[in-house]
Amino acid sequence: MPPMARTQIVKVDERGRVLIPLYARNALSIGTGTPLLLVVDQEQKNLVMTPITEKARLATIRVLLQDVPGALAKAAQFVAEHGVDLVMSESRTLSRGRTAEWTAVADFSKTKLAPKKMAELIVKKGIAAKAEAKEMKQ
Repeated sequence: MPPMARTQIVKVDERGRVLIPLYARNALSIGTGTPLLLVVDQEQKNLVMTPITEKARLATIRVLLQDVPGALAKAAQFVAEHGVDLVMSESRTLSRGRTAEWTAVADFSKTKLAPKKMAELIVKKGIAAKAEAKEMKQ
């Protein structure tokens, strides 16, 4: 069985900063200047920070799919076949049996395909009804 995740309560200081404990920085190879992907889930009142490499070419992707079994798997397979690595992914039903939404943060550093081109292709291939992608600045 893998070891349990280590947890600790930290506080936000008067300037809005949070000190990441040394054990966590060491375990995740976080040093001064390491870029962190910050994901805020307002609905769940949750915050997740994920270290990313300097080489990462991140983009947000939003895809509207049919709400049918296998639609999300087909879209994810298409993205994977093009060498795009998913960093964070979330899906939800917008209209039961009709429309679903898939949002993701993806790393395009191992593909020559531009994020906007990926969005165009996923629609052109009939995998999604609509798709958009936007590169993130580091």
